[in-house]
Amino acid sequence: MDWWSVADGAIRGKHNDKVPASFLYTTETYSDFRLILRSKMVESGNHAGVAFWGEIATKGDNKWYTQGPLVVFPRPGMWDYIEAKGLRVFRATTAQVTQQHEWVQVEILAQGNRVRTALNGVEVMDWREANPTRLKTGPIGLQLHAWNGPQEVLYKDIVIETFPKESVLLTVKR
Repeated sequence: MDWWSVADGAIRGKHNDKVPASFLYTTETYSDFRLILRSKMVESGNHAGVAFWGEIATKGDNKWYTQGPLVVFPRPGMWDYIEAKGLRVFRATTAQVTQQHEWVQVEILAQGNRVRTALNGVEVMDWREANPTRLKTGPIGLQLHAWNGPQEVLYKDIVIETFPKESVLLTVKR
């Protein structure tokens, strides 16, 4: 809790020293959902992310780790916290749609074994888990990534829709 607070209407993850990856989790669990939020890396060249379809895990002294996939931004990507490796995703675009240290609108549409992501109104990723037995209903976690120096990330305007009726990314400009 030393790293998380609320400031100016945003959830803030901040630390000044080397820390492990940490997550602030929802109290509810989710399977199919649409998450829309805004995020900003205020300090550091690192990334932020959203974890889901996994469990809260412990790694060493860190009680706030995760075991599941992670959508990464502002540079789009996905990470597998079960096997500690990047996930291969279909990239709908290779255009740069975000900038470090600026607000980015994130939409994650997770349905069945498929995850689609839009950043700033542009679809950037589409991924399917080939082994659905790895997927677990679980909490959604906002990431404060491990880093060797000062870091600050903000999350705000968070909306979660369970079992979305529409299977399209709502924030994508048409």
